[in-house]
Amino acid sequence: MSCCKLAWYGVLLISLSSEVSAQNELKLMCNLQVKKVYRTGTKELIDVKSIIQINDYATHLSIIPDGDELASVSTHKAPNRNYDNFSDGNKWDLATTIMREGRKTITNIAIDRNTGRIVYMRDWSEGAIVTNGEGSCEKIDTTMRKF
Repeated sequence: MSCCKLAWYGVLLISLSSEVSAQNELKLMCNLQVKKVYRTGTKELIDVKSIIQINDYATHLSIIPDGDELASVSTHKAPNRNYDNFSDGNKWDLATTIMREGRKTITNIAIDRNTGRIVYMRDWSEGAIVTNGEGSCEKIDTTMRKF
């Protein structure tokens, strides 16, 4: 096989692999209204704007919000962490349970892939802080740059 043909196949392979990678990773801009309820009875209502990174592969799913208001969820195996993946072709729906120092934290993020609706729930330390939120997401076009 000639050198040029090998180079062409190499370029094609790299192009295809980056295209497949791009289809499995995407960013969403999500706006949620979040309600935190503390064990003391105090309630806090906040509006959260978050860029959420979705990594959706055959063997691994991660939903990673930016900022401090929302926690991430993942099927990545780690000590003291379990997950339930309820995702299908129409939604990402992932719950992670973490046990740390005798405290249990459950986080769930569900995003409808057709409507963009997002539902968030986090129960930190079995009721010490319960966070619920919902809102909507839009896909960020990562092929277009503003600057």
